[in-house]
Amino acid sequence: MEKQIKNALKTAKADYVEIRVQEGVSTGITYVGKELENIGENAAFGGC
Repeated sequence: MEKQIKNALKTAKADYVEIRVQEGVSTGITYVGKELENIGENAAFGGC
């Protein structure tokens, strides 16, 4: 990722450049009464 950011900064033809990177992880557990119905994890990585 660092290589991609450096490349974007080198090739930008502007006086000001802003790069945003965001990473997130979420975990979900679902019970119906006392019974485990679903469990999962989701990871997201992105930017603009």
